[in-house]
Amino acid sequence: MVMFVEGDSYRDLVIRIDGSDFLRRFVGIGTSKPMMDYSFLSRTLSALQPETVAAMNRVLAEQAAEEET
Repeated sequence: MVMFVEGDSYRDLVIRIDGSDFLRRFVGIGTSKPMMDYSFLSRTLSALQPETVAAMNRVLAEQAAEEET
């Protein structure tokens, strides 16, 4: 989600997450674990089925619509 919101490449995303305690906690890495490399991140995101990505987008859109009202 961070990658798509910020428009970062995989490499830039890893750098952004690694440099932010908030983002490390947000993505579930925490501050004491080693950071993943960008190639692992790329493979992981590629493993998501299109249906899963669509479901994630639907939930996020619904949440955003609820917060607007």
